[in-house]
Amino acid sequence: MSTVVVMGDDRGLVGRLEASAALTVVRHVPDAAELLAVIGSGLATVAVFAGDAASIDAALVESLHRAGGRGVALVAGEADRLRLERWGLSVLTWDAEPAAIEAAVAALWAGEWGRLGVQPPAPHSPPGAPGLPIAPQRGRITTVWGTGGAPGRSTVALNLAVEEALRGQRTVLVDADTHGASLATALGLLDESAGIVRLCRQVDQGGFDPGADGESFARVRAGGAGLRFTSGLPRPERWAEVSGPSLGRALAALASVCDQVIVDVAAPVTRDDELLLDSFAPQRNDATLTAIGAADRLLAVGQADPVSLPRLVRLCEEAATLPAGPPPVVVLNRVRSSVSGTHPERGIRRAWERFGPKAFSPSHFLPSEPAAADAALLRGRALAEAAPRSPLRRAIAALAG
Repeated sequence: MSTVVVMGDDRGLVGRLEASAALTVVRHVPDAAELLAVIGSGLATVAVFAGDAASIDAALVESLHRAGGRGVALVAGEADRLRLERWGLSVLTWDAEPAAIEAAVAALWAGEWGRLGVQPPAPHSPPGAPGLPIAPQRGRITTVWGTGGAPGRSTVALNLAVEEALRGQRTVLVDADTHGASLATALGLLDESAGIVRLCRQVDQGGFDPGADGESFARVRAGGAGLRFTSGLPRPERWAEVSGPSLGRALAALASVCDQVIVDVAAPVTRDDELLLDSFAPQRNDATLTAIGAADRLLAVGQADPVSLPRLVRLCEEAATLPAGPPPVVVLNRVRSSVSGTHPERGIRRAWERFGPKAFSPSHFLPSEPAAADAALLRGRALAEAAPRSPLRRAIAALAG
């Protein structure tokens, strides 16, 4: 016998299911929070979604699977059926009889997914997306991370995206810094739209077409090239609206249609140990951890001065302890002889050899050019437009490709 929790307008379904010898309805709940609580407590093993199919999104299905539950959805439309089957639910018509629901539940637990034409939750899904299909990734995801203290992460991310676009790459720039988004301002755009929230929401609801324009993107032209831009949070207190799993799905979707996905993230990666006991609780730094875990290439940016270099050393040491992510490519920004000696690159390398982790070493040195950077920021433009001949622009262009 299977225990069932029903969510939504049941149209008398609860009474009919209670007459079943194979199913026991333990709760009839009004919303997803109660449903997940019932599944998580072990009172029920199967969720029957009997209400508006629009209330079911990818995040809810993922949470259901993470809690060890399975789901049957009763829907009226073909589009809803295809969407929910793709996410791993068994889908029946809205007027399905209890016998059909019994058979669907039995098939779920018997592993007869193929007969029902649905996808089972993957037994070894990547972190952040268990049981949900991941779009085939064609493009490269580059996450630009770095130390605290404004080392120039956003400057590197913005100009790297522009340089990729100038190479003819289909490029999207994503501001996933949930502590202090800044790319919209750097591009001279209003920062009130929170494109990243819209992006995550559309992906979770199954209504996002990564090949089409929409509210999730702004079209930006720089130096004659065009790219897409997803703005960040206008206020950091909205961080919970960008969940790690949702962002992971969004980045995978973008990478399926773009050659280059450039992601700017905040520095902190610490996790609240107490919240780790609650698998559904959002973590403050999930966006950064997810973007690092999804990256094909991770740039670790730090300033080249006696205060910032030790921070970068610690950051790279911390990178080795993260649950997922590629080895960082170490990028030194604002390199100048006034604080690093007559031969700054040589001095930095020697200091790194003595104090830095042996697994990584600085591979890119970006010269200090405050006049060029200030001119670009003042005009809301990339270096390719504001200072096309600057050594800083050329050094960032070398990171592309």
